[in-house]
This record gives sequence, C-alpha cells and structure tokens, in this order.
Amino acid sequence: MRSEPYTTSVDLLTGLAPQRVWSLVITIFGDLAQEKGQWLAGPTLTVMLAEMHVKPDAVRVALHRLRSDGWLTSEKAGRTSRHKLAAKGLKESQAATPIIYGAPKDMAKSWHIALISDDLEGPRETMQKAGYTLLHGRCYVGSDASRPPATALVLRPENAPDWILGSLHPEPLTGEFETLHTALEDVEGLLSSDLSLTDMQIAVLRALIVHNWRRLVLKHVDLPAELFDERWRGHACREAVLRLLERLPKPQLA
Repeated sequence: MRSEPYTTSVDLLTGLAPQRVWSLVITIFGDLAQEKGQWLAGPTLTVMLAEMHVKPDAVRVALHRLRSDGWLTSEKAGRTSRHKLAAKGLKESQAATPIIYGAPKDMAKSWHIALISDDLEGPRETMQKAGYTLLHGRCYVGSDASRPPATALVLRPENAPDWILGSLHPEPLTGEFETLHTALEDVEGLLSSDLSLTDMQIAVLRALIVHNWRRLVLKHVDLPAELFDERWRGHACREAVLRLLERLPKPQLA
C-alpha cells in the first residue's frame, strides 16, 4: 500500500529535476547491485522505475543504451530478463562510491592553492581531472587528495582569505544544492515516524535520494567546508543523505 509520506516523498524527489532514465538506472545498480556478479531482475527494475513515474518503453530504451555503451549486460532467466553491471559500469560505479557515500569525517581535511605554468596543455581539464577547481587565471584550489602538476607552485595558507569564500561554486549549482537540502529535510520530516515500508518502497526512496545527490556531488570536487560561504549547502546535503540512508537500510535483492 502506498502511504502518504512515501508518495509525497517520491513526488518531492522526482520533482527536483528532469530525470534521465538511463542515469536513474545507473544509480539503482550503483546502490543495490554494485558487487560483481549481482543481477537485478527485469521486472524488479521495471516496477522500481514505474514507482518513479517512468514508463516501460523508456526503461527499454535506457537499458538498450546502457548495454550499447558497455555499462550493463543482460541475459534471459527463464521467461524474463536480468541485468548486471558490465566491467565498465563496475569500474565507474566503484570510483564514484567514495564520493557519493563518504561520511563527512572521510572528506577532505586540508586544502592548498596551485599556481600552474602558462604552458600546461589543456589546463582547466587537466586540473579538474587532478581534483582542482579554478579560482582565477592560472590559480586553482585543491584538497589533500588533489595531485598538483610537477611544475606547479603549491601554497598552503593557514586560513581561507575572504576572497575565496563563495568563489568556488557557481550560482546555479549553489541554488540546486539549496533546493536539494530543502527537499531532503522535508523527506526526513515525512519519514520521521515509524512507517511500514516495503523493501520495494525502501529501494525506490534510496535510489531517488542517491540519484539527486549523485547528479550534483559529482559536478564538484571535494573541498573542506571552511572554503565556502554560508549559502553553500553541499556539506549539509551529505549529512542529510547519510541520515536518510541509515533510516532506509539497503534491502536484499531477493
């Protein structure tokens, strides 16, 4: 039975942004079936996505795309199909897992500024891949996990100067994190009482929570909270996501 808190939570989470079905499928597999050899039955996947207001035709198109792109592999199991992450899907999902599910205590603790030489090839893309965010010109900021080029000048200030605060996140992304944080707080309120949720409902809520968080957190490198102004809700979203996932423990695939 669809309880009102569950239905309202699903509507809140599906309404945050246009849902790309193939991306939703990736989130579902990354959350429920990331271990090597774990299969997800086709009917289960279809029902989950139907709860998220996705039509079966869109599911079939998404599965075809993900198989073509090397993300998923499928096979017949009796009269139905089942699916699992292919090698590419496993690799990408495992790489994103620490960013998506990492606890605040595991996130970056220190930061530094890297001033790069003007002959670095494809500087912005190169520095982003190394874990940096552009500050200005040839000046980038990174965390203790970032890998500076050998020719970079690395500075480690004791405190974040005022001009850095608020300059590390573009306005659209700041607004999206604010919207997500509000929605997560609303869902927490809806799920605060003892609800009788089925395993399917728990799986759906987990997938929607992770999906909306994943699509934002993977756009922004991990940096300490001290580098952001009071509007930034990225770190607060992480805390809310982890509280909700603890409230909604991962169900068994069976």
